[in-house]
Amino acid sequence: MKNQIPPLRKVSPAGDLYARRPAIETLIGHCCEMPFEALNERAGIKDRRHPDYLPSEVLVHYLRATRSDNTDRRFEKLYDIVIARLVRNLRPAVHGDKESAWQSELQERVTERFVIRLMKDRSEYCEALDIFEVAFDRAARALKVDMLRIMGRRVPPTASLEDEDSGEIREDIELALQALNPLSKPMELQMTYRIQLRRAIDSLPDNERRVIDMIFVGIPAESDDPNTPSIARILNCHPKTVRNRRDNAINKLKKLLGEA
Repeated sequence: MKNQIPPLRKVSPAGDLYARRPAIETLIGHCCEMPFEALNERAGIKDRRHPDYLPSEVLVHYLRATRSDNTDRRFEKLYDIVIARLVRNLRPAVHGDKESAWQSELQERVTERFVIRLMKDRSEYCEALDIFEVAFDRAARALKVDMLRIMGRRVPPTASLEDEDSGEIREDIELALQALNPLSKPMELQMTYRIQLRRAIDSLPDNERRVIDMIFVGIPAESDDPNTPSIARILNCHPKTVRNRRDNAINKLKKLLGEA
């Protein structure tokens, strides 16, 4: 008897549960009976025209299912493949030094947003991932559009990283933020570090966690432009309060991650 495939949980604006396409459900059912190494081998096929190609929606389903494993072995293997597919989906349509640099930042931020959702899903079901089991490519494009809006509105913060006396960026804060960036780690350690970083951020008090999450997606602490979202405006607090929460959070994260 085939394993029961759990339904998705996110509800659409019309009040209906998100549902996978029948073809995806069928493939998931077939893969349930497949040894993991065979599944992993098929997952590595990149050509969508290949008869054994597995759609990304199927891989996301099995990636999420590894939350019940006793080890991270299956997760690590599928993670690399799914992230590689997401990155290919985000490749720019134009080329050139300026466009490539800008697109590289966009790609990094979209990937980071997806990874944050994925890490949350490993500890508690994240409904925001359900759309990636329904229509992976469309979900990736939607995430890209959301990040474009954030990047398009972003302006340099007026004081969020500055010393109040000199007006210069505080070196300790700048270095701490650089050290916490997963991309500052060797490639082979980045995935493990992302998991550790997400868990450390989730352990922070809610007011500090929200500040760090917004910093990592590029929202400035404050802005003189009333049309530009800022952390201070979103949280309805003074910019100095944002800086204090940020500094406290960074110190805690450094200790939790052994960066202190």
